[in-house]
Amino acid sequence: MYITMEKEHFLSLVERYLDNTATPDEKILVEAYCDRMGEKKYSVFSPEQEETLKTRLLFKIEEDLWGDQKLDTNKARRSRFVLPFRWLAAAVILIIVGTALFLIKPNKLQTPVQIDYASRILAGGDRAILILGDGSKIDLGKADKGHIADQRGQEIKKTAEGRLVYDLVASDLSAESSKVTFNTVITPNGGKFQVVLSDGTKVWLNSASSVRYPSTFSKDNRVIELEGEGYFEVAHDSSRPFIVKTGKQHVEVFGTHFNISAYDDDGMTRTTLLEGSVAVRPLVSSGSKYSRIARLVPGQQSQLKGTELLVNNVDAEAAIDWKNGKFIFRNESLKSIMRKLSRWYDIEVDYKGNVENLPFGGRISRSKNLKEALRILTLTGDVNVKVEGRRVTIMP
Repeated sequence: MYITMEKEHFLSLVERYLDNTATPDEKILVEAYCDRMGEKKYSVFSPEQEETLKTRLLFKIEEDLWGDQKLDTNKARRSRFVLPFRWLAAAVILIIVGTALFLIKPNKLQTPVQIDYASRILAGGDRAILILGDGSKIDLGKADKGHIADQRGQEIKKTAEGRLVYDLVASDLSAESSKVTFNTVITPNGGKFQVVLSDGTKVWLNSASSVRYPSTFSKDNRVIELEGEGYFEVAHDSSRPFIVKTGKQHVEVFGTHFNISAYDDDGMTRTTLLEGSVAVRPLVSSGSKYSRIARLVPGQQSQLKGTELLVNNVDAEAAIDWKNGKFIFRNESLKSIMRKLSRWYDIEVDYKGNVENLPFGGRISRSKNLKEALRILTLTGDVNVKVEGRRVTIMP
C-alpha cells in the first residue's frame, strides 16, 4: 500500500511539522525524507532548497531533543546533516510503526505503509446471542437495556450493568404455560456475558462458550449444560442440588462459587472451587455412569484428562483471572497462552519451529489491545511474533 503526494503537498507537511501540528505518521515521513537528503536518486529539490529545508528542520529537532543545548549550524552543514536525522528517524520509526522503506520519484513522494495490525486488534467485550425456546435469536450485545422478551410468565431483561436477568411476573400459570422452556446464551470469540438465572444463580461466560438452562427450574433440581468456560455463584437451596453438565463430567453443588473450564481444544476439564464444596463426577465412556468422584474444598482444582482425574491445590484467584478482567500466566506453555488470547482477541495462531511448549509467566489487563498482550511473550526474547490481519505467527 502506498501514500502518494505532490511536492507542494509535502512542503505544506513540512510546515505542519515545524509548527507542531503534524501527525505522528507525517512526522515520520518528513524525518525519513530528510535522512535521505543528499542522495541524488531520492532528491526532488534543488540543492538550495535542500539547504534551506535542512536548516529549518535542524533547528526544530534541536529544540525538541536538546532544548537550550543548540548545535552549531555550520557544523551541521559540513556534516551533510545525516547523523541527527538518521538517528531520530530510526528511533521514531522503531517506536511507532517499525521500519519502513521510502521511495521518492520526481514530483511524487511514496512510502509503503507498514500496518500495525496488533494495535488495531482490540480486546473483546460484552457480546452474546440469546436463543429462546422457540428458536428466535437476540443479539445481547446490541440489545437496548430493559425489556428483551416475555416467556411463560417471565420477563427477560437486560440490566443497566449489561446482565441478562429473569423476573417472574406471573406465578399462577396454566399447564401449557408451565412447560419447561430451555434458553441458551452463546458467547463468540471476543465475547463474554453474565446471566442471572431464575433462582438467582449468577453465571459469567467466558469467550467461545455457551450455557443452556431452563427458564424456570423444577422443584427437584437445577440442571444446566456448559460448553467452554463459566464461573458460577450458585444461590443456596439445600432442597434442590445445582448440577452443571459438560461433555466429560457433572458437577453437583448446593450453594457455592466455582469455575469450570471445559474447552474441547484444551484436552482437559478443570473445576476450581473458591467457596463451599462441590462433587465432581467424571463420566465413563458410556456417558451415563460415574467413575471416581472427587470432592473439592476451597483452593482445590480437579483436572480431568481422559479417564484420569487428579486433584491439586492451586491459586484459585488465578484460575478466574478472566472473570476479574485479567490474564495471569504462571509458568504456562505458549500454546496454552495463545489459546486463551485467540479466544479473547478472535485471532488465528500459527507456529514455526519448536516453540509451543515454552513456558511463560506474567499478567496483563484483558482490556489491553493485542499488541500489549503479546508484549509478555516478546520481552523475553525467546520468541518473535508476526501479525498479519487476524493471523498471528509465533516463531523462534
